[in-house]
Amino acid sequence: MLRDCRDDDAEAIVRIALAAFAEFEQHYSDWPLFTANAAKMPQLAKTGEIVIAEDGGQIIGAVAYMGPQAPKPAFFDPSWPVIRMLVVDPAARGKGIGRQLTEECVRRAERDQSPVIALHTTTIMTVALPMYLRMGFVRVRDAPDILGVPYARLCQVARLKTAEIEDAVAAFARDLDIKAFEDCISRGHQVIEIRALVEAALFHRAS
Repeated sequence: MLRDCRDDDAEAIVRIALAAFAEFEQHYSDWPLFTANAAKMPQLAKTGEIVIAEDGGQIIGAVAYMGPQAPKPAFFDPSWPVIRMLVVDPAARGKGIGRQLTEECVRRAERDQSPVIALHTTTIMTVALPMYLRMGFVRVRDAPDILGVPYARLCQVARLKTAEIEDAVAAFARDLDIKAFEDCISRGHQVIEIRALVEAALFHRAS
């Protein structure tokens, strides 16, 4: 079951966040600093929405959805909603909890009428990253390293893009055809959605 967090969930959220990240200790150059930041996850509820996953009355996962107007790291477009701190209790893995929490964030982005939702992740997260890619997220560009670990920014626009937009993006990425791009905009498509797709197409062309 998914629900919004309550004030009395803070301790459980911190416990799960620390347990979820524990396997990555060797990768970060300053583990005490990383865990201190992870333990601040409940504070994201002040400007965003923390969603809780429960099973039998026990909290087994959580994620923060930061809406279009919420403050967010500078490497994200300020108008995009962002997924932060997806964590699942290691004992509850393999049950699709991470996907359910991510899908709930996508639903909230749709509720907020945002054509794009973004997150940042890293290749060391060998369960989360493939899940995001299967869900239709695409790598757009690199994000700043976190304590020596390289990160990348991912976006999902799959639920809202159309064949017409995809054609314009393909033309733009292939030939830098600004006319196709402008025609697509003139037909009323969201500029933010097109920009995200173009960035992704150009990233993959350069890779």
